[in-house]
Order: sequence, then C-alpha cells, then structure tokens
Amino acid sequence: MTAVNAGTTEIMVTTEDGGFYATSVVTVVEYGQGYYTLTPEYPSNKAEVSDRTGIPESDLGSSGNKLYLRESLVNIIAKELLRVQAAYTNIVPIFSGEILYSGEILAMKYAVRGRDLMERYPFEVNLIGMTSKNTGKLFKYVSKSSDYGESKFTILYDDSIFLGEINPNDIYELLVFIKDGGAFDLDGHVNGEVISSIFLASEKIVKDSGGCNAGFYYFAIALLGIVPIFRRP
Repeated sequence: MTAVNAGTTEIMVTTEDGGFYATSVVTVVEYGQGYYTLTPEYPSNKAEVSDRTGIPESDLGSSGNKLYLRESLVNIIAKELLRVQAAYTNIVPIFSGEILYSGEILAMKYAVRGRDLMERYPFEVNLIGMTSKNTGKLFKYVSKSSDYGESKFTILYDDSIFLGEINPNDIYELLVFIKDGGAFDLDGHVNGEVISSIFLASEKIVKDSGGCNAGFYYFAIALLGIVPIFRRP
C-alpha cells in the first residue's frame, strides 16, 4: 500500500480461492505526527525519579519494584480538577521509556477491569496525568480513532472503541496518548524519553455484583504494552 493523503480507511482483502476475507483499519497521519512503540520501564529508584520529574521523594510510594504517587497528593489533585469534596482514585505505576524519534506521541494500552474505571460510561471516565511535581491535568476523552492524538484517551473492548455501558466485571483497554516533551512528559524535554504518572479518579465508586466496593489505592491494572498505532516512514 502507498499512502496518498492523511485519513482513515478500512482495507478488505479477499482470497481468490474460497472467497475468504479479512479487514483492517489503516490510518495515515501527516509527517511528524506518528505514534510509536517502546518497551516501558518501571523505575524503582526514588532519588532518580525525583530528579527527573521534580516530584519530592516524600510524595513517592512503592509496591514491589514499582513507584506510585502517594494517595494524599493524588487525592488533592483529583478533588481540585473534579471540583468535588472527596474523590476515589486508582493509581498507575510511574513508567518511563525511550522512543525512536524525539517529539513523537506514544500510545499506551492498559488492561483495566470495568469497576476500576469507576464510571458507568466511557465518556464519564476521568483520566488525570501529572504535569508537574504537584499539579495535574485531565486527558481528553475521544470516541473515534480519527481524533486520536496528544493528551487524549479512549476505552476499547476487544480492540474496538467501546461506547456502551461499562460492566464492572469485564476487562477493557485504556488507550492513552502522551507526547515526548508534552504536558504529561514529566522530564519536560523533547529528548526521545518519556516519564509519566497517570491515575483514574471519580467522586463515586462502582460496586460489583457481589456488592464490594472498588477504589483501590494501587491500580489493579496490567500494562498490555506500548502499542504502535501509526508509524511514519
């Protein structure tokens, strides 16, 4: 295939023998707006993470070999951004990684149980990223792939954008976009390296079928990997 213009289309291929077919959605973006893959790392040295991000060591907690923002800091930021008196949060471990081209956008995909999204519908989900040592900002939710881009996110189910009611017991995919040197890259430089801290927040919690509350201090989440959505030549 040869790209002619930016845009999204569906390609269908049919076999001559048997008439079997398969489809794939292909998106072409302008030069310099690619999304790249990396192998994520979970830095475990508090002093090094503090030096790279400006976040004081006192605001960093640990679980196993992963570092997390402390709940007290996360709750303050969540309450301010959501404008609520109390907030529940699910915290993703701090991650870092290198990319091939400086200034490009990373697409991260996480596996998340529905209850941990803490909302009834995808457009209600609040995803927050740290932008400095004590401030954060909401990512923008998008409901179609043509709107993918820096500082945005969506919810997938079986690799397709999900728009229905979230089942607390189902597994969904949280797809997040972060740009090297952008608002959510805590090292603050366009240098081919990204280090980020993100978390989900809500003023309510979702109950599962057994009546148990969600809202764990540490996010019950599995990183599926940084996924290459688009690549430039």
